[in-house]
Amino acid sequence: MDTLSYIEETNFKRQNYSIKKNSSSIEKFISKIKGVLLSLKTTGFLTTLSFFLFTRKYRNLQVIAFSCISEDNKIYYFKADKNAISLRNKYEQSELKDFIVINSEEYQKLGKVNNYNNIEIPSQKIWVTKLIRALYFLRFGKGFYETHLLGSGKFAAGVILPNILKNRGRITKIKLTTGKSSNFIAESFGINKNVLDPNFFKNNYQNAKSNLFILSSPQNHVNDILNSIKSGYRKIYCEKPAGINSSDLTILKGLKNLDDINITFGFNRRFAPSIIFLENQIKNLQNYHITYLIRLAEYSESMSRFKKGGGTTVCSCCHYLDLLTYLSGQHQLFNVNELIEGQVKEVDGYSFQLFIKHSDKKTSSLRFIKASPGFRGKVQEEIILSSAENEYKIIDFKEIYKNGLSLRRFSKDVKGWNLMVNNFLEGKLNKSSTLKEALYNLEFCLEIDQLLNEKRNKF
Repeated sequence: MDTLSYIEETNFKRQNYSIKKNSSSIEKFISKIKGVLLSLKTTGFLTTLSFFLFTRKYRNLQVIAFSCISEDNKIYYFKADKNAISLRNKYEQSELKDFIVINSEEYQKLGKVNNYNNIEIPSQKIWVTKLIRALYFLRFGKGFYETHLLGSGKFAAGVILPNILKNRGRITKIKLTTGKSSNFIAESFGINKNVLDPNFFKNNYQNAKSNLFILSSPQNHVNDILNSIKSGYRKIYCEKPAGINSSDLTILKGLKNLDDINITFGFNRRFAPSIIFLENQIKNLQNYHITYLIRLAEYSESMSRFKKGGGTTVCSCCHYLDLLTYLSGQHQLFNVNELIEGQVKEVDGYSFQLFIKHSDKKTSSLRFIKASPGFRGKVQEEIILSSAENEYKIIDFKEIYKNGLSLRRFSKDVKGWNLMVNNFLEGKLNKSSTLKEALYNLEFCLEIDQLLNEKRNKF
């Protein structure tokens, strides 16, 4: 259905998931500059330029309500629950089920109604696209890993696609979206628009030979995995989490005949240089405890909503739990308690303290604080491994200490995105998260949320 109108309200609780509610223009400008500098440092000038070109065109207007017109010319009105809605040109029926249906009278009372003008952003000049393509060829060489892209939002443009191109992936198919993001991403990265395909899941012999990256919203992951398998893909990368609820878990557990299909998930922290260094240091340790401290103050829209991404436990803590499991094994038992209950209500999820017994000799604890958007501390993630002989500490994956003394600093690919993508494209999957591991992770996250919800309702 096509969008007709929308309603904004400046005092709505959630206009941005990563910036302080009352941020000044200067604070927002400084935040953008920091983002550019980080991108330059982590991915380089050329991919940062492409991402800049993409974000200049990519619209992400946050609204509290909107109206749509169907093919039979009926007008429908929808409003947000507690979180703002990212406005789009068009919506599929399946995407509208997360919103609250209202009538015209209620819609008018919510605020000023703005007509939605789908401004036609002119296509990029062909010579500019060809120039960008030539620059990528000169910088990274000819791509030879045939790659298909399902998802063309900011995460795809800012994180995954740059690393695909850096590792000589060759984009031969992108799902054509109902909006314009797929066009924007192709133009910005010098990709021929002939690769945009509205029939993405049509079965053909090329699918079995191609590397598929599923970068869609988390609530679509299960359907996208199922459709990918049906259309003949044999090598599938899917962003985390595997699913967002118990229904998704049941469906994925029921998958059969996957012996010749590799499905891996985007748990990139396994590939961080500091974690690889730590693994080598603790090979001979039999008995230790890991303390993982996180204070999260930046959220994606999916992460902030139970219905769209599963909330913070499923969509964010899955990373931390995967790393603890990767280092120490699955849990034998665990105990979890909520911290600072009821805070940051606009973001779905819990702050909590978790203790895990992996074995008689290996234990860990995870303290996750769901901070107010934009209120970042000096350190976001801290990992402390303690044994009878030594203590290792990792600060934001940038530096590792041993007994208080700095062992090594890391400045490149600090969270492992590049190595993870490289290993997937080259078929080196021994460190990658398998479907079995991703389902264990999802089940663990759902169990944690269930226990926290039961404890909250009990008192």
